[in-house]
Amino acid sequence: MIDEPIVYGASRTRMIFGLFFCGAVGAIGVRFVTATVSLHPLLPLSLQPVIGGGCILFAAYQVAFCLMKLFTNRPGLIVDDTGLTIGANILPARFVCWDEIARISTKRLMGSSILEITLHDRDAVLKRAGPLSVFVDRIRIGANTTSINVPPVAVDTDIDALAERLKAFHKSKTPKPASPPAPKTI
Repeated sequence: MIDEPIVYGASRTRMIFGLFFCGAVGAIGVRFVTATVSLHPLLPLSLQPVIGGGCILFAAYQVAFCLMKLFTNRPGLIVDDTGLTIGANILPARFVCWDEIARISTKRLMGSSILEITLHDRDAVLKRAGPLSVFVDRIRIGANTTSINVPPVAVDTDIDALAERLKAFHKSKTPKPASPPAPKTI
């Protein structure tokens, strides 16, 4: 039982590092967009503005995320008796009941652990989210996945240790499946 909600805020150190990283990505994007000659022999000049624009859009989204997390007290994750409230990106936070969660695990991406929350029915959770959240989720991760990811930048704790705590909470909050009846012998 969780007496009071456990709140995990964003890692300020990672947010500041993220701002510098996004500044570099944005500068590379601007260089690609403004280039008048090909920057690489295998890269056609006509493709450079597309790559540069993508870099600039990515950097702008990440800068907005980092600034929002730095200057607001919006937590990345709230754990309580009823479930999880996940505010791991720039969109409004979403609530997931314990019984809607199929599995909690971690996965590795570029040397960092990411918390992966696999849902029984993602559409049921998305119905409670706003239309912008649904639209962005469909674009960002595609319609065929059933998990929500929490990156390490969104919480100020070790992801692997957090996953273990959440697994224990999940195990205590979800009903045990009924065992199948014993086969009858004749």
